[in-house]
Amino acid sequence: MPHHALTIIGGGFSGTALATYLLNRGGNGLDINIVEPRPSLGWGVAYGDAAPFHILNVPAQRMSLWQNNADGFLDWARRHGPRLGWAKAGSADGNTYLPRRLFGHYVAAELDLALSQSKTVDGPRLVHHRTMVVDIQRKGDGYRVCLADGRDLPSDTIVLATGFQAPLWPFPVTGRPDRLVANPWADSALAGIGRDDDILVVGTGLTMIDMIYSLSRGGHRGKVTALSRHGHLPLVHGVWNPLAPLIQVEDAEKGIVSALRRFRTRLRWGRADWRSAIDSLRPITDSLWQALPAADQDRFLRHLSPFWEVHRHRRPSESADLLLKRVSQGRLAVTAAKIAEITGGSEDVQVRYRPRHGNVEVTRHFHWVINCTPPASPFDSRLDGLPQTLQRQQLARPHRTGLGFDAKLDGTLRDGHGHPIHGIFVLGPIRRGHAVEATAVPHIRPQLETLCGAILERSRRPQP
Repeated sequence: MPHHALTIIGGGFSGTALATYLLNRGGNGLDINIVEPRPSLGWGVAYGDAAPFHILNVPAQRMSLWQNNADGFLDWARRHGPRLGWAKAGSADGNTYLPRRLFGHYVAAELDLALSQSKTVDGPRLVHHRTMVVDIQRKGDGYRVCLADGRDLPSDTIVLATGFQAPLWPFPVTGRPDRLVANPWADSALAGIGRDDDILVVGTGLTMIDMIYSLSRGGHRGKVTALSRHGHLPLVHGVWNPLAPLIQVEDAEKGIVSALRRFRTRLRWGRADWRSAIDSLRPITDSLWQALPAADQDRFLRHLSPFWEVHRHRRPSESADLLLKRVSQGRLAVTAAKIAEITGGSEDVQVRYRPRHGNVEVTRHFHWVINCTPPASPFDSRLDGLPQTLQRQQLARPHRTGLGFDAKLDGTLRDGHGHPIHGIFVLGPIRRGHAVEATAVPHIRPQLETLCGAILERSRRPQP
């Protein structure tokens, strides 16, 4: 059988999960290359850079790698968690929020198992290339993936699974960078912070909560000010009770205002818990998003997205307890404001901002500022990486919303003119735009199923 060469760019959760699916289902004619600079596959920023005490924001019963085995992660965690250092995992139930690093171990273990089984049946082969991709070029009916170490990978199919970009400062930053933590997930990002230092955290979402965990575990006893434009914290999870979706695609087709009005009305009539009602939309969120008129998608992103985020991406009760304790001790304050400028110095950082309901600009000094704003768009003009290279070559373009790559609904990449490029796909968070929910495991699983089928179909076609 002729071999079909697949290159997966990115070895975090999305790329590794796809390779695991293919190892389980593919034939012996498939060669899989994963390009990932990290030494191990499956971890990425979300799980590899998390500290042992950082917990998932999704309960264990929803974190299985497999669509047809809902308890896959939970069962694995019960068996292996205690020997890996998490004794409480042995008694976990479906509503337990387990450590993120434990999930990273699970993904790596599933890959190892799939590799072992594939070898016994002479199935697909996998090679991990510890480098980066600098370019993609057309070569006959396929492609050439150019690596930073000077090698090329001839490829019949390519999957871009590069995950999130690091955050960028969303306002002017001048002066010295000494006390500015631009990327909170960088190695030793918080190492220089003193126990009594006064800290500003820009952003009040889930990353901010992780940083509070890290500071607390490090013995920090100074004050932390968490600032965002709305000052909203993620709301708290409750017990999950499955519900049928309260709205359907035809409701979204009538516009965002009509869909929300119908959602609220049905929520009141049914007297359902709002958390379960929000979660009922999970299976159809992307379909609802795609059904919205373009103008309503833009309206959602401009005005409603902050409110959706705090309701949809919630925090476990353990996180809520930690924040409440720090607030009661006077060591955490949450404020709504818009930052005008940050000026870094060698001893402190000057921050100018305007409170949300105030008319007077305020200037304050902090020992440190930590950037916990959302990830940057892969096409941000301040970056210079593979997306920018592909855009210059007209091999890719940003989605209309600017959130990710422009692609077909099945993940097929569109070129600079909007034409589909057969043989190149996007997977995971970089598919945002077409899919408003493309970050959590439950939303990536359907992408994996669809993409796995498309790749296997391509690999079985006769070569030209």
